[in-house]
Amino acid sequence: MNDWRSAAREHHPIWDDDDRAEALSDAATLDRLGVRHSPQPAWDRGPYQPLEAYGRPLPSLVLALPRHTLPERLPPGGRDWIAVEHHSQGFTCFHDDLVLTVLRPRPGVQEAMERLSDLYLGGNLEHPTIDQLVEYRERLRELLGVECPPHSTWFQEACYPIDLGGLAVLTDEELDVPEDAELFVLGPNGDTVPLEEAGREPENPDATVVGRGTEVEDLDAAAVRQGSEAEPYQPLAAYGLVAPVLVLADIGGRLDPLPKERDWLAVRHGDWDLVLTPLEPAAEAGPGLLRLAGEYADLVADPPTLDELVAYRDRLRELVGAGCTDGSAPLGGGLCPIDLAELPRLTGHDVQAPAGGRTWELLLLV
Repeated sequence: MNDWRSAAREHHPIWDDDDRAEALSDAATLDRLGVRHSPQPAWDRGPYQPLEAYGRPLPSLVLALPRHTLPERLPPGGRDWIAVEHHSQGFTCFHDDLVLTVLRPRPGVQEAMERLSDLYLGGNLEHPTIDQLVEYRERLRELLGVECPPHSTWFQEACYPIDLGGLAVLTDEELDVPEDAELFVLGPNGDTVPLEEAGREPENPDATVVGRGTEVEDLDAAAVRQGSEAEPYQPLAAYGLVAPVLVLADIGGRLDPLPKERDWLAVRHGDWDLVLTPLEPAAEAGPGLLRLAGEYADLVADPPTLDELVAYRDRLRELVGAGCTDGSAPLGGGLCPIDLAELPRLTGHDVQAPAGGRTWELLLLV
């Protein structure tokens, strides 16, 4: 039998007074909602524990609510709601706290879920490409006869989202579905591949987190031009720039030491705070980029559907001859993403993203 207390300590080696206080608060919320959770202090890493600790197998079909969107009350009816910490993304081993209820699959569905899980187990899938998303949608249709959520352009190893419209296809249970609930197949996670073996660069320890919390002095230290101390991120016009403009930008991750030979700006564009450097497109790329900007200037900032991402990728190829492979690409709200590998060809120069950065993007701001 698994020692879930030891497993918790392995996944949460550091557990301080703040963590304990948060766990007690979580437990009080779960008790108020009538959610079953691990006892305290026997489970000394909080009330959320792996699904298997409740005697439930993986994979399982679940209706789930993220910890941060719990309602004031759960639907009546006596369903067993449990507090689960689920691990996903392979070696990254992302911890997702969910309040969920396990559903009874229709005949044949359990076997199909196992086949789906086996296809991705051990692949360390964290950020799927557009092609992988299209393949995932086809596999859901083939194996389970359901669709992926239209505005959810992600899935990852051990966590497989399904459109709620497929609920009746997968289970014969009558359900009162809470607002914000999501339908998942939760599978086992393979997390044994070391970071370096998986081709993943370690984070730069000298980096600074970018975004509205970035301190002015950090931007100063990186020689980033900015606005006032109160509003360091300014519109393009404040720097004499007019959209559309091609840029190399960090979209809110880690601000790595920046090459000093380029002009770096703190820009607020739509809902995004960006540290960026403007780029001059190569002559042959300019007309296509301009036409692309005109076609996508009015796309709202809502997450794009998979069909919208595929259509954008195909149009980008047609107009510019460039690619967009990232399934989580920030399309819309004034951003048109382009694969970073296209940067030298689109500019005619060997411009490089800062070393070690994982959130740098080549963007057309529109």
